[in-house]
Amino acid sequence: MSTAELRLDLHKMIESINDNTTLSAVYAFLSGNKELPESDWAEALSKEEEEAILEGLKQESSGKVKSHDQILAKHRKQFPHLKL
Repeated sequence: MSTAELRLDLHKMIESINDNTTLSAVYAFLSGNKELPESDWAEALSKEEEEAILEGLKQESSGKVKSHDQILAKHRKQFPHLKL
């Protein structure tokens, strides 16, 4: 997918967001703000859930993540009978 196509798809996705909480979260993410936005759903998180999310964000920031394609390749080898 070209850069222009990615931008167009991203723009369409953002235009389809109808609630302010989600839109604020997308804005925060794209702005580089890795902290959880204050919202109803964030207030409903348990301490363990919040810690897990923050740990995941730290791992992402330090490059300790794998791409979707890497995970699919691993599982295609492990489960060749599945259509992944």
